[in-house]
Amino acid sequence: MKRSLILTCALPIFILAACGSNSNTPGAGTGTGTGTGTGTGTGTGTGTGTGTGTLTRIDVTDNIDVVTTWYATNVYVIPDGATVYVNAGLTIQAGTVVKLGADSEFSVQAGGQINAIGTTIYPIVFTSLRDDGAGGDTNGDGAFSSPGMGDWYAIVASGNQSTFSYCQFRYGTYGLQLTAKNLTVSNDIFYMNTTGLDASKSGYTGISIVGNTFYANTHAVLADSNYAVGSTNAFHYLTFGGNTFQAIEVAGDIQTTTVWNNTEVAYTFNDSDATTYVNAALTLAPGVVVKFAQGDSFTVMAPGVVNGMTTADFTSLSDDLLLGDSNGDGSATSPGPGDWDGISLIPTTGPTTYYDGLNVFYAAN
Repeated sequence: MKRSLILTCALPIFILAACGSNSNTPGAGTGTGTGTGTGTGTGTGTGTGTGTGTLTRIDVTDNIDVVTTWYATNVYVIPDGATVYVNAGLTIQAGTVVKLGADSEFSVQAGGQINAIGTTIYPIVFTSLRDDGAGGDTNGDGAFSSPGMGDWYAIVASGNQSTFSYCQFRYGTYGLQLTAKNLTVSNDIFYMNTTGLDASKSGYTGISIVGNTFYANTHAVLADSNYAVGSTNAFHYLTFGGNTFQAIEVAGDIQTTTVWNNTEVAYTFNDSDATTYVNAALTLAPGVVVKFAQGDSFTVMAPGVVNGMTTADFTSLSDDLLLGDSNGDGSATSPGPGDWDGISLIPTTGPTTYYDGLNVFYAAN
């Protein structure tokens, strides 16, 4: 089926401002109240109010080797070029700002763990040292510098059991990389990163990726094919646009029971001439779109099965008509017959066949 309509969308730039300068956390204040007593007269009392205070800059250059808590009254800075390893438990208080210098990395090792649990009002922010929009002008240069995509390298979770909830990841090369198991990434915002979330190198056991927002990144999500990066994750912010590669970019064989149900963006296989094997049950929700790069094959090998195959769509990575510009090249490429190999079905016994439903587009078979 030949498709000729190409849809493109300009992505506006909108800076998230959940954490303004020096206003991430509630401060202590004093007030006056009216007291009561026996008889007549007025008295004075002490009340509490919300104020703003100067955040203390703390430069982090040593590894974290003992159980530690970081507090929202401070801004924690990992300097240019530094790599700080977390080898013990680190709790980051809601509203805390962590800033990273050029090419710096914050890495949770096998014996370490981060519990970064913010709130809607007081998120935890991981951002560039140049970002005055969170925690103020920490590098002290006024308006001389401004943050940009790829300012710092990555937050790397190589230790099991870490949690990142109600966090913001801004201006990184990789906002967050997962390279371990049993990790929770929930209700986070990934903004202006080269890659927002890289979950392509982690063991696929116990990974929870739910309720997150990916906006204005080059690549939103790189994921192992066995992850359920599902419908609770959003690939836009409010009424504004999405990401350059508006897709969940997946790779690897299906080895465990998996559900794909996000219908805002396509699930894409971006490596050319690759064969992906479905060796377990993959369930596709109605309306799911799966796109394949040049020469790719999708092989369902018994006992593997694809549930929902007839209500999903399978097409070329260059097909912008179905769920937009997934390969990030605007109108530079368009789909054509034979762009990818097709969906082969290998039963336990009998010959190999190809699925050729009306929902398969631009396949050779």
